Amino acid sequence: MVNVYVTGSAGIMALALTHLKSNNSDIAQRLVMPQTFYDMEFVMPKLLLQKVLCKNLIMWDSIECSETWLQN
Repeated sequence: MVNVYVTGSAGIMALALTHLKSNNSDIAQRLVMPQTFYDMEFVMPKLLLQKVLCKNLIMWDSIECSETWLQN
């Protein structure tokens, strides 16, 4: 049995570093964010932060210096 609370963080970082600045949207879509408050109860806050960071490391060219990008 795999404990995702132990291996999840390393798996997310390995995925991001493997595809760093590749702009591969298929890989970035695998890092899905919870869509409802009910779903957020099952995600650790540190994993949520890592997913956001790693998704933007993969989609490097889509980062903009604007307030709308920051809010999205």
